[in-house]
Amino acid sequence: MELDSLLTPLINGYAVVFLIGGAIYSASMFMRKVQIGAGHRAVGYTLIAFGATMPGIGGTMAKVGIVEALYLGEFIGLLFIWAGFEINVRAPRLGEAPVRV
Repeated sequence: MELDSLLTPLINGYAVVFLIGGAIYSASMFMRKVQIGAGHRAVGYTLIAFGATMPGIGGTMAKVGIVEALYLGEFIGLLFIWAGFEINVRAPRLGEAPVRV
């Protein structure tokens, strides 16, 4: 076995822990807060966590033989991550009046 095939699961494992775990942790922290915009941020971080799992699901399907699922999973994942980012950016903050879009 080559070194890169041995290191890939290790590197991907750290990515899962920090990206998805961090988004889930942030979402849970904002769910507990009673503050303006906390609910919006919890939803945004949940979307980011879900979007981060999509390339992994697509990659698993690609290894099974459905190669197109990888590209579709990456695209759908990016859409969810972008939607989560937009929700977090537009969430009302303390001391600000709510913005109507």
